[in-house]
Amino acid sequence: MSSLNRQKTFVIAFLWVGLGLLSCLRPVSAGIVRVSDEVSLPIPDGDLAGTLVRIHVSDVPVGQGIRDLNVSLSVDGTVGFNGDLFAYLTKTDNSGFSILMNRVGREPNNQFGSAGSGLKNLVFDDEAADGDIHFYETVIGESSIFGLPWTGTWQPDGRLVDPALITGAEPRGALLDQFDGIDPNGEWLLFLADVSP
Repeated sequence: MSSLNRQKTFVIAFLWVGLGLLSCLRPVSAGIVRVSDEVSLPIPDGDLAGTLVRIHVSDVPVGQGIRDLNVSLSVDGTVGFNGDLFAYLTKTDNSGFSILMNRVGREPNNQFGSAGSGLKNLVFDDEAADGDIHFYETVIGESSIFGLPWTGTWQPDGRLVDPALITGAEPRGALLDQFDGIDPNGEWLLFLADVSP
């Protein structure tokens, strides 16, 4: 019996309003600086250990700290389901923690979650008008996303729940506002796992 070893790769970009990060500072518009850190790492299929990316930020004037944090994420999803994905962002000094995705679309009547495949410049923003990423299929329409990458701007999942137990009904307490006011300098961690084979 042969098995398919599916791996996805991802690219991340941090967006801080009013602050610059890393060494590639580039103004986008007044008061906004975009910083990107592109990586190409595998996300092993069905492996809770996932992939951890360390991002070192230094030499950013602290000022009043982060006013708003948005995260853009791209994942090559040529095989697989986005409903398998679990992702979080944190800082190693424990100054914030946000659940970006937690088995999106997984509910009591849908144990596998969303059938979308990959993310293309998907932006996580607490104020996104499209709403909670966990209900992506409900807003977009399930039949229109099967096998296609997600895009757009969505609010993070924010549910601090075991990915094996999530139903979508849990409270959302781990959003990106956890980072508001903190010093952006230091080590950031982005974790991404495909938790279901």
